Amino acid sequence: MAIAVSDFLNRLAQSGLISEEELSSLRRAVSPDQQATDAQGFVRTLVEKGKLTEYQAAAICEGKVKNLAFGEYVVLERLGQGGMGVVFKARHKRMDRLVALKMLPASAVGSPDAIERFYREVKAAARLHHPNIVTAYDASECEGVHYLVMEYVDGKDLAAVARQYGTVPIDLAVDWILQAARGLEYAHRQGIIHRDVKLANLLLDRDGTVKILDMGLARMIGVAADGLDRITSAHEVMGTYGYMAPEQAENAHNVDHRADIYSLGCSLYRLVTGKAIYQRETPVSMALAHRDAPIPSLSSARADVPPELDAIFQKMVAKSPEDRYPSMTEVVEALEGLGLTPSRPPTPSSRIFDAVLPVQPFAEDDAKLDVPVTPTRSYPGAHGAARRWKKLVGVGATFLGLLIVMGVAAVIVRVRDRQGRETIVRAPAGSEFQIGAAGEIEVTLPGLVRQAAATAQPDFEPDPPPKYGPDAPKPAAAPFPPDEARRHQDRWATYLNVAREETNSIGMTLVLIPPGEFEMGSTREEIDALVLEAKAENDAWLTRQIPNESPRRRVRLTSAYRIGACEVTVAQFRHFVDATRYRTEGEQDGRGAMAIARGAGVGGQQPEITWGHPGFPQTDEHPVAVVSWNDAAAFCRWLSAKEGKRYRLPTEAEWEFACRAGSVERYCCGNDAIAMRDFGWSGEGARGKSHPVGQKKPNAFGLFDMHGNVWEWCADWYDPRCYSSGPLAVDPRGPDSANAKVIRGGSADYNDLYARSANRAFSPPFRRAVNLGFRVVAPVSSRQENGKPQAQQETPPVAEKR
Repeated sequence: MAIAVSDFLNRLAQSGLISEEELSSLRRAVSPDQQATDAQGFVRTLVEKGKLTEYQAAAICEGKVKNLAFGEYVVLERLGQGGMGVVFKARHKRMDRLVALKMLPASAVGSPDAIERFYREVKAAARLHHPNIVTAYDASECEGVHYLVMEYVDGKDLAAVARQYGTVPIDLAVDWILQAARGLEYAHRQGIIHRDVKLANLLLDRDGTVKILDMGLARMIGVAADGLDRITSAHEVMGTYGYMAPEQAENAHNVDHRADIYSLGCSLYRLVTGKAIYQRETPVSMALAHRDAPIPSLSSARADVPPELDAIFQKMVAKSPEDRYPSMTEVVEALEGLGLTPSRPPTPSSRIFDAVLPVQPFAEDDAKLDVPVTPTRSYPGAHGAARRWKKLVGVGATFLGLLIVMGVAAVIVRVRDRQGRETIVRAPAGSEFQIGAAGEIEVTLPGLVRQAAATAQPDFEPDPPPKYGPDAPKPAAAPFPPDEARRHQDRWATYLNVAREETNSIGMTLVLIPPGEFEMGSTREEIDALVLEAKAENDAWLTRQIPNESPRRRVRLTSAYRIGACEVTVAQFRHFVDATRYRTEGEQDGRGAMAIARGAGVGGQQPEITWGHPGFPQTDEHPVAVVSWNDAAAFCRWLSAKEGKRYRLPTEAEWEFACRAGSVERYCCGNDAIAMRDFGWSGEGARGKSHPVGQKKPNAFGLFDMHGNVWEWCADWYDPRCYSSGPLAVDPRGPDSANAKVIRGGSADYNDLYARSANRAFSPPFRRAVNLGFRVVAPVSSRQENGKPQAQQETPPVAEKR
C-alpha cells in the first residue's frame, strides 16, 4: 500500500526509533513538493544508509509502529515463532548488544494460564547456564508486553540445515547431537526436562556450537501435578509429533528425561538420513508409528554409518523408556566413545554451511586458506583393510610440509614442483606418506578397501597469441543488439574461413564467438539493488557474494573461440567413458556426489549418485553432471586428442562474454527474470532439476542454457578481488592458484538471481553435484585453410564501440 513521505515521517516519529534531532534533519531534507510523493524511494534510501532495517521500514509503512522500540530495546527484525511467543532480534540501546526478545503474543495477555506458562519458561531459562543452551539475560513487562531477553545466536537451526542439505557428514551429525546431549544432560541435572527436542530447537552458531533453545514446553521436575494441570489440560499434547516419544503422546505430563533421549535420537536420524524417523500423513498415524512401527536402521539407510552408531541410535529410540539409556550422561559417554567427532566444533563456514552445495563450497575467507575443505571423511575402524593412493605431482617436487590436524583425523601434505605449482593431498590421521624421486606421493589410508589412482594435471596453458591480418574485422564491442551479434559472427566466420557453427565427431555443436570487448561484472548501483533483493530472499550467502561482481571492468578478448552451443550431454560424456574406461572422481573414491533434496529426491553426500545415475530420470540429452572440475579437464584432454585440436574449459571472461552476447542487463534478454525463463531453466517452473539441453530459446550468439539448468565449470581459479586489477583486462585468466574454481550460470534448483550473466560462484575442483556440469571451448587463433591454420601477420585489431 502506497504511503506519502509526510505520513511515513509521522509514523517514524511515533515509532521512537530515531531521535528528535535525526527526525528534524530528515524533515528538513524533504522539500515541500516531495512531502506528498510516494515514500518508496525515500524508504529505500533510509534502509540502504542503515537508518532503518527492512523489517522496521515495512512495519512503519503498514502502520505497525507499536513496540518497535520499548524499554531499553529496539526491535530490528522478526526471527520466528517460539513455543510461547514471537521472537525478535533486538538491540539494547545503551549496551549496543544484540539480543533475542521473546514476546508473549497480545492474544495471550488476557489468559492467566498463558502468562503463567510464559513465566514458567522464564524461570526454567534462568536456572540454565551452559555453553550448549541459549542464555537468558532478563525478563520483564513493558506497556503490557511480557518479554524474555535471551542470547542472540548468529546462525541457523539444524532443521534449516537439514532442509537445505538433506544429509550431513556423519562426524558433523554426531558432533551436533553430542553437543545437544551435553546441554540436555546439564538441564536434567537442574531438574528440567525440555519435552520438545527437535532440530528446529537446536541452533548452530558461526563457531560451530549447538545451542538448545525454546524451553517453553520444559517441565520442572518436582512441580506439583495439579499446578501443571492448571496450565495444560490433561488432553493437551506437548511436543512435536515427528520427534515425540510414545509415552509423551499418551500423557505429556508424566514423562521423564528419557523422553528427551528419544527425541534426540529422532533428531540424529533426521540429520543422518535426511528423513523423519517415521513418515506418516497425520498426527495420529505418526503417534502410532512411534509406538508400534519397527525401529529403522541407520546403517540400512546410509552405508557409511558405523554399526556402533546404529546401536546407540537404536537404544536412544527404544519404544519403552526402560529400554533406553537410563540418563543423558550415558548417551554422552556412548557418543564420545565413537571417536567420530572433531576435538573442536567445526565452523559452518568451513564444513556444512558452505560446504555442501557447489555454489557455496566454503566462505570467502576460506578461499584464502592453504588447504582445501573436504565435506566428508573416512572413519577409522569402519573397514578392516587399507588402500594405497598415488598422486603424481611432477619431477623435482619439493616437500613443503605435513600438518596433522589433531582431533579432525586429517593429514595434509603440500608439495610444490619446479614451476611453482602446488599439489595438496588430504587424508585421515594415521595415514602413511611416501614421496618418491619422481614426485609421486603414495598414501596408505586406514580403514578403506577401495583402490583409486589420480594424476595431478597442469592447469590449462594459455592459448597461442592470435595471428590475424590487418584485414580482420573489428572486434565485437558491447553493447550491441541481438541482430548485430549474428553479423559479428558472420564477419569473423568469413574472415577465418570457417563456418559459424560446426559439429564434431561426438555430435557436439560449437558456435563461433568473435574477439570483442565488454563490461564484465556489475556496477555499484546494481550491486546495491541486488544485495537488497538477496536480503529480501533471506539469502545470506548471496548477500555476501554479490559484491565480488564489482568493480565492473572493461575486458578485451583478443582471440576468437568456439564454445559449445549446449552444455556437454550425458551421451557425449559417455563417448569419453567408453573410449577410455574413465572413472570419475566420485566413482573412484566411492563417495558419489552432493544430491539436492528438492531436485533429486535425496540430499547430502550420496555414494550411489554418479554421472550416469544422478538420482532422477535423465536422458542422453540431459547435461552431464556429477563431474568434478578434474573430470571435466580429463574430458577436454581426451577430446583434444580425438579431434586433433585443442579443447578446454572457458575462462570466466569468455563465459560471461558469450552469455551476454552484447547485452549489458542482468540476463541476455534484459532485466526481466520472467522473460529470462524463456531462455533457461531457473527459479519457478524449473522443477528443481536439470532438463535436456536446447529446449529453451538461444541467446543472440546461438547458445542454449547459459542461464540455469546446471552450473558450469570455468578454467579459472576463483579470486573474489580479481576485478580490482584495473580498468582494462586483456584476456584475463584469474589467479595462478587458489582453492576453488569458478562456476557460472546458476542451475534449475536456484533462484533467478543466481542465473544472472554476471553472477560469480565457486567450488573446489574435486566437488561433484547433481547440479554442476560444464561446456567446452575450442580456440580459433588464426585463419583456416582447408581446415588447417593459415599463417598471418600478428596484428590484433583494436575494438571500437558501436
